[in-house]
Amino acid sequence: METLYMETTKKEPEETSSEIIRLLKKHGLTKFLYDYEDGDIAGCIFTLRISNKDVPIKLPIRWQALWERARSGKTRYIKDEQQAKRVAWRQVLRWVESQLSLIELEMVDTGEVFLPYMMVSKKKTLYQHMVENDMRLIESGG
Repeated sequence: METLYMETTKKEPEETSSEIIRLLKKHGLTKFLYDYEDGDIAGCIFTLRISNKDVPIKLPIRWQALWERARSGKTRYIKDEQQAKRVAWRQVLRWVESQLSLIELEMVDTGEVFLPYMMVSKKKTLYQHMVENDMRLIESGG
């Protein structure tokens, strides 16, 4: 049995998402929306000002993968879906913190970090679009 990064967190998704908002406000946040599923926060879509344009970004909060891992007996502290959600949100927070640190150090640009998560349609990120199109930016005609 393994202990996952942030597995023992007690912070609720709402609290963690507030922390993410505070961090992003320092980096051009113009909008922040929640996706809800069965009354729980399931994800977030936000808009950042990048190169003088408002760019919509959707971060994946795929807590189900953690829950499946826990259900198969591979984790020590995840005993229910709510804990899986807490852990997933905390891990995303830590990822955002790390990426924003690289931006602050001018090691990367904001667009570089968030590029795969930029929305290319109402429901799809650039990464999802590319996966569906055999990793091509432009859909192949046929």
